[in-house]
Amino acid sequence: MKITLPEDGWALIRDPRTLTERLSARIEDAQFRLMDLPIMKEFTNAADAERIQSLPPGEQMRLIGPDGFQRMREVKWTTILVYVTEWSYGEVTEDVLMDEVPSYVVNLLSEEIGNVIKATGGPNLDTSVNPDPASPTRPSKG
Repeated sequence: MKITLPEDGWALIRDPRTLTERLSARIEDAQFRLMDLPIMKEFTNAADAERIQSLPPGEQMRLIGPDGFQRMREVKWTTILVYVTEWSYGEVTEDVLMDEVPSYVVNLLSEEIGNVIKATGGPNLDTSVNPDPASPTRPSKG
């Protein structure tokens, strides 16, 4: 799906239903690192996570602290790099994302990707702990 960005920019967004396991794992790993923070145990459902993401950065920082805020940024950047296949900024890499894409466009991209995920039903990540000892996920501490 092609989306229009400010100043004649554009980005091609991958259909979430076509994510490969490797791409899904990149997002999951970033989400797991975020959820592994002790403060995140206070947020127990998807509505909490969406509420936090909708708050201004200063309020997010107050609620989840600098580590949580940095991990949320990591999730946002990883999501953009996984879902954007091409864009008007050149090569789709973390360096280009950080060096060439204006912050307000990064936020817009994140919102647009969220809209695409919601519209398609998304990959429906289940982050609950699997009690099977052979599971690759590990129980949280505490």
